[in-house]
Amino acid sequence: MFANFYFISKNSDMRLPLLIITATFLTACGGGGSSTTTAPTTPPPAPPPVTYSVGGSISGLETSGLALTNGEDTIRPAVGDTRFSFAQKLNNGAAYAVKISAQPVLGFQACSLSGTASGAIAGANVTDVTANCGSTMARVSTLATNSFTNALGVAIDAAGSIYVAEYRSVRKISGGVETRLSDDARFGLLIGIAVDKDGNVFVADHSNRSIHKITPDGAVTTVATNLYSLAGIAVDKSGNLFVAGYATNQIAKITPAGVLSVLAGDSTLGTADGQGQAATFSNPFGICIDAADNLYVTDAVSDRIRKVTPDGLVTTIAGSGNVGGKADGPAASASFDQPLGIAIDKAGYLYVADARNNLVRKISPGGMVTTLAGSVSGSADGIGGTASFSMARGIAADNRGNLIMVDADLLRQLTPQVGP
Repeated sequence: MFANFYFISKNSDMRLPLLIITATFLTACGGGGSSTTTAPTTPPPAPPPVTYSVGGSISGLETSGLALTNGEDTIRPAVGDTRFSFAQKLNNGAAYAVKISAQPVLGFQACSLSGTASGAIAGANVTDVTANCGSTMARVSTLATNSFTNALGVAIDAAGSIYVAEYRSVRKISGGVETRLSDDARFGLLIGIAVDKDGNVFVADHSNRSIHKITPDGAVTTVATNLYSLAGIAVDKSGNLFVAGYATNQIAKITPAGVLSVLAGDSTLGTADGQGQAATFSNPFGICIDAADNLYVTDAVSDRIRKVTPDGLVTTIAGSGNVGGKADGPAASASFDQPLGIAIDKAGYLYVADARNNLVRKISPGGMVTTLAGSVSGSADGIGGTASFSMARGIAADNRGNLIMVDADLLRQLTPQVGP
C-alpha cells in the first residue's frame, strides 16, 4: 500500500494527496500504462510497368550512312552490323513505326525494310524488322553535251569541282559554271588527269609525251618529258605521280623531285602477276589510287583489273579474261570488254568504264562485280539498263556517292537510284 502523503500549498490550507498527483502525471506521460494503438504501415511500391523493345536484323550493309528511326529514336548502324535495337522502350499497346530516314552514302547501295516494320506492341519485344541492303542501279543524267573535243579523262577535287581533259584543253565545272582552266599551245591530246590535295591539276599529254602541272592560279609547268604512250594518271597524298604507259605496258612513278622509275611491268604484253618488273600488263589505260596508296589499273586488252601495291606487287582482282564478256558475279569469273576509266570511292568501291560493253561496272570490296548502268550504244538518260553510253572513258567518284564520266562528247552523271 501506498502511504498517504500530502502536498501543502504555500498559499492555501488545502492539502492534496501527493499520490493522486503522481499517478495522474505518470498516466499523462504514458509511463504507467499499456496501449493497443499500432503505427500505420506504408504499402509496398507498385511494380514498374513492363516495357518492350523494337529491333531486328540488318542484311548486306557494306557502307556507312544508313539511318533507321522509330519516332524520335534514331539508329545509325555501322558497317558489318547484323542486329539493331532502339534505345527507347515502349509500353504494351504502344504504336511503333520503323522507317529508313537516310540511305547509305557510298557504294551505290540501297536498303529497304521487311517484316513487321509498324504496328502495336503486343506483350513481347519486336525482333522481326529487317533492313535489307544491296546494290542498286544508277540514275544517269547528262550534265553537258556537244561541248568537248575528244574528252578522255575526268577528275574531281575535294570541293566537288569537275576537271575534264580533252584535246589541247582542260575544262573546269564548278557550281554549274564551266571555265577553260587552260588552253596552252603546248598541249596535245590529253588523256589522264588528276588533282592533288592542294588543288594542283596534272595532265598526261599523250601527243607530247609529257606531264603538265596546272596550279590553282592557272600557271602551267611541265614536270616530266620523254614518256611514251601516256594514258591514265594518279597522284598520292605525298605528291608522287603514277602514270600508265599504254604501249610500254608499264606503270611509272615520278617523285615530287622529278625522279622517274618503273614501279611495275617489264614492257612485254601479258597478264602475269608478280613483283615489280616480273609482272606484265596488256595495254594499261586507267589508273586510280586508294587511301593506302594502292593503285588500281584497267588492263584494256586482257580485260582485267589489276592492283599494284606501293612496293610494286601486282595481282589481278577482277576479270576472267573471257574477251568480250560482260558477266557479273564473283570478281574472278566476271568479265569485261575493253575497260578504260577506273575510279575508287572512300568506301573502297571501284567503278569501271567498260567501253565496248557500253556499261559502268562496280566492284565491291568483297569482290563482287555488278552493272550499274548501260545497255546498247547510245546517249539516253535513264535508270540502269534504260540508259546508254556511246564510249565510256574516264570516270571519277565524288564524296557524295556520285560518279562523273566522259562519254564521247558528253559529260554524264551517275547517282544511286533509291525507290521506284
